[in-house]
Amino acid sequence: MEACRRLGLTGLLAGLALTLPAQVDWTVQTQSLHGSAIPARTRIAPPPNTSRAAATAILTPTYTGLPAAAQAAAQFALDVWATKLFQDFPISLDITYVALPAGELTRTSTVMVTGFANIPNAGTYYPVALANGLAGCDLRPQEADFTLEINSTIAWHTDPLTLPGAGTYDLATAVLHGIAHGLGVVATFNYDDGLPPAECLGTAGSGCYGGSAYAYETFVENQLGVALRSLTNYSAALGSDLTGDNLFWAGAQGTAAHGGTPPKLHAPLTFVEGQSVIHLDEATYPAGTPHSLLTPILQVAESIHDPGDVVLGMLADMGWALANTPIAFFSALNTWYTGEPLTFTDRSSQGINWEWDFDNDGTWESLLQHPTHTYAAPGTYTVLLRLNLNPALTFTRDIQVFDKPNIPFVLTFDTDAEGFSASSETCLQWELGTPTTALLSTLGPIGGAGQGWVTHLNGTHGANTTYYLDSPPIDFMGAVGDYFLRFSFHWAAANDAGMNVLYSLDGGTTWTVLGGLQGVDPDADVGWYNQAAIAALGGQPGWQIPVSSANVYQVSYRITALANTPQIRFRIQFGAGGSTPQEGIQLDNFEIQGQVLPAGLEVPPPPRQAEAGLVLYPNPFGDRLSLRLPAPESAGTTARLELTDLSGRRVWSTSWSHETAGEKTFFLGDLAAGSYLYRWTSGPRIVRGQLLKR
Repeated sequence: MEACRRLGLTGLLAGLALTLPAQVDWTVQTQSLHGSAIPARTRIAPPPNTSRAAATAILTPTYTGLPAAAQAAAQFALDVWATKLFQDFPISLDITYVALPAGELTRTSTVMVTGFANIPNAGTYYPVALANGLAGCDLRPQEADFTLEINSTIAWHTDPLTLPGAGTYDLATAVLHGIAHGLGVVATFNYDDGLPPAECLGTAGSGCYGGSAYAYETFVENQLGVALRSLTNYSAALGSDLTGDNLFWAGAQGTAAHGGTPPKLHAPLTFVEGQSVIHLDEATYPAGTPHSLLTPILQVAESIHDPGDVVLGMLADMGWALANTPIAFFSALNTWYTGEPLTFTDRSSQGINWEWDFDNDGTWESLLQHPTHTYAAPGTYTVLLRLNLNPALTFTRDIQVFDKPNIPFVLTFDTDAEGFSASSETCLQWELGTPTTALLSTLGPIGGAGQGWVTHLNGTHGANTTYYLDSPPIDFMGAVGDYFLRFSFHWAAANDAGMNVLYSLDGGTTWTVLGGLQGVDPDADVGWYNQAAIAALGGQPGWQIPVSSANVYQVSYRITALANTPQIRFRIQFGAGGSTPQEGIQLDNFEIQGQVLPAGLEVPPPPRQAEAGLVLYPNPFGDRLSLRLPAPESAGTTARLELTDLSGRRVWSTSWSHETAGEKTFFLGDLAAGSYLYRWTSGPRIVRGQLLKR
């Protein structure tokens, strides 16, 4: 097809490439499953245990338009695949119910990528679902790894536990097949029949392939053992092999699963787009035989609920890890802090013994499956996990350990990261250094030596992407007085981009937006958010500034309500929309100013209410809470009372003009029962305490 010809010339499908930093290239490849009205009346049962408890991979679907029964059948297929693969990183897919052309049962569009970290073969394109796992991060966090369209006009059989009836196609089988393509069974091979459109430059009988190889293509050979991609592109020799009924899979694991002989691929005498090469041969593996899931035709009353060892071996050849193979693997945060226990989560396959060396000193310090370890000194530590007492089953990962900052602090980042880290949740990460791009470099340094955190030091931020920059954990116990978070930034991002600040009180599991609009949120001190909802931030509030702006923005937010929490982390979140990417953001001089008692001193209790002249009663209270107020220090002072839950989230507040001594009563019947922290202010006076709601 014309799209394939363009791919061969440019390396990207025109109009389908996602704009990202220059080292990462994308393409999208589409393939289909077709139906045959000839009844098969065959069934291949699913593997023995496909329960979600047995899953070794996470497949995260988004369903659109599927009836409930169809969705249940599709989920059955996902659960089968989840027990066959071993993947630490979630696999995301969109499954939609739409009308497709007659005879087409499903259509899969697979995102392929090259240029990512830990790529097995440089320059080769891999399915992004696999690439995410190899890179250890999400290469495109706001998009699905592949899409699967199910033809809504087909008579579907949706009960995986029974045989399909006459005239119906088994939906679970079709989804199992489509997922195989989403996992990388795709190719760019095409054949020119001499008729418009010109598939391979219009030369009849010639074959062609894309400019860069897909992982699947590197294992396709003819009967003489010649790799197809070694043949001259746009040649008759290639065309002859594509239509010669003599193509085979050359991967070692796929061949081993086939009894030591190469599995035969589907290469009929007439080339069929979306069928030829990217399927196993229909005649060799007919309905009812093992490995028939990956053939190009699904017959009515044909049920195949097991991918088969050959298909799994082919995926393993491309780089997928399989659930039935012992593999050492663990997950842990790449950046951590002294004095804090770090959890290492075993994600190995078929492990029965675990040995951990937390600093590569040759000593196994733990034999637990999921240990914790506390580092006493900062530095970079290489952690080793040896599985099943087998040196060949060893996995290593580097952990960078920092000292935690003490409040108050100012971090200029002039010499190092100072405990900040680019989150590994996305592959697009903030970088530490001095920008070399045109606008940010012209704006000059924000402060100090000019080094800071930048979304991209020497390029542009991606479109439809998200970047996270995380602070170290901060001990906020023993807080006395008001505290303000402040930092400065340059803005050279796209007009539809946005940035805001999140915080976490549970070590980074849950993140909450910090604050609201300047002029609306009473804790927004200086220059806080200017937009109530930004699409690129998922509708959250934040900053959105024209790209041409050349100002240094200095912002400040009162975080006193978060005080007296044992650990708090902040996250700078930058999100870009779909417009043309620009240079991005430069951030510097992150600080928290306030007062914290030195270590070892006891935290004094807040002033007794009687000393401050303030009484809150009753405590515990029910639907009503009353205040006995002292006289203000000066007429016209504004008084404010706010309640937060124990995580620091504000749940209620009110303010009034404090003119005289007296009493006020508030109705709080809608407030849930539980413990709350209160903060009362009037001029310079601040009173804090705890209340219990019955």
